[in-house]
Amino acid sequence: MMAILKRLAETGHQVELIVPESRCLDGGRPIVKEATAWGHSARYILDMAFSHFLRKTDAILIGAETIFANGDCWNTIGSYPIAVLADACRVPFYVPTELIKIDSGSFIGMQKPIKPHDYSEILNYPASFEHSDLVSCVSPDLDNVPASLITAYITPNGVIRPEHIWSEARKFLEGIGVPILQGHSTETSA
Repeated sequence: MMAILKRLAETGHQVELIVPESRCLDGGRPIVKEATAWGHSARYILDMAFSHFLRKTDAILIGAETIFANGDCWNTIGSYPIAVLADACRVPFYVPTELIKIDSGSFIGMQKPIKPHDYSEILNYPASFEHSDLVSCVSPDLDNVPASLITAYITPNGVIRPEHIWSEARKFLEGIGVPILQGHSTETSA
């Protein structure tokens, strides 16, 4: 995602970004710092204010922690509701990523479970709760964004529709010598 913003700046195209705060990992702040250093403007907003700005947005760009052969991806928690809202508002939803992030087990339908994360430190737990023994600050740190909500992946190998990730990622992995588990194709027809 940052490579796209950098390239836009290098070619004289400044954009206005809407960057959610991403409290769970403070992921929005580094994006704002780097993008504004390149001359882009940014609105740094609370995560839950996103719906207010969505209808005026031209496109959504999220990174990917992991991509899967069926076209789904994992990204920071909060990505799924943004994808749902983008779909409802007919705003294109793109995932800039490298194909090396493909989970090779997903070629045969395997998918690791999303692990829970303890946010106690970020949420000032237990100090901020009188009855801390009754409070848990554990929740997922990743969301699964289904292929049906993704317009396309933007990769160094080109723009790839989610239904073609299976074949494009397989070619990529074979090209760099990574063995692919054998199984049935999870690619869908276009």
